[in-house]
Amino acid sequence: MRSEVGLTVPVGAGITPGSGPGHLALFGYDPLKFDIGRGVLEATGIDFALTPTDVAARGNFCTLDGAGDISDRRAGRVATETSSKLVERLRQISVPGVEVFVEPVREHRFVLVLRGEGLGDAVTTTDPQREGSPPLAAKGADASSQRTAQVVNEFVWIMSSKYRVDMKLLSDVAKNLFLLYRMDVVDDRTIAAAIEVAMRYRLSYWDSLIVSSAIKLNCPILYSEDLQHEQVLEKSITIANPFLSPLP
Repeated sequence: MRSEVGLTVPVGAGITPGSGPGHLALFGYDPLKFDIGRGVLEATGIDFALTPTDVAARGNFCTLDGAGDISDRRAGRVATETSSKLVERLRQISVPGVEVFVEPVREHRFVLVLRGEGLGDAVTTTDPQREGSPPLAAKGADASSQRTAQVVNEFVWIMSSKYRVDMKLLSDVAKNLFLLYRMDVVDDRTIAAAIEVAMRYRLSYWDSLIVSSAIKLNCPILYSEDLQHEQVLEKSITIANPFLSPLP
C-alpha cells in the first residue's frame, strides 16, 4: 500500500472554506461551480431521495436558556439515539402548502427537507453563529425564497413553542444524573491544569478543560470522538473513541 502527503487549495489562496465546499473539493468537484450547500450534502449522505422541488437545509439541535437565547449551539452534542427521538417529535409538525421531512443524521445534526412548487433556496440562516443570542428569523432574497423563509419560520415557531421541554421533566432528569455521576466544579486549579495540557499536547482549551476535569476525578478512560483514539495523556487517562472498536 502506498500513500502520499501533500497540500491542497480547496477554493482559493487565503480562503477558508466551509465544510460544504471543502468536502466537494476533496471529492474532485469545483466548489465555485458546484455550490450545492450543506443541506443537500447531509441529505445525500443519509441516502434521502431529493426531488427537483425540494429545498434541503442542515439543522443543529441547540439549547435555549430561560430568556430564549442560545446557550449551546450544538445542544451538548447529544447522542444520536436522543436526537432521533427528538426528530420523531418534529415529524409531527405540518406546515400548510408544503411537505415537511425531518431526518436524523448524527448527534445534534438533522436534515429538514421542504417539498413543494415555487420554493427558492436563497434563504438566510437562523443560526446567529454565537451563543447568548436568540435564533434569527429566516429571510428570503427573492419572492420564491421568501416563501421558503416563511415556511422555515413557521416550522421553527411550532418547534420551539409546542415542543419545548417540560421543566419538571428536565429537573427529574438532572436529579437522576446527579445521583448517577460525580460532578466536577471547574476551579482555578482545573483551569491552570487545562492550560498546561493544551500547551503540552497542542489541544484546544475546551478539550483540555475536559481532560483536566477527568484527570481531577481520577477517570481512567475519557470517551471522545474528537481526540486521538488510544492516546494516553498525563500517564493517567486513555482516550477512547466510542465509535471505534474494540473499546477499552
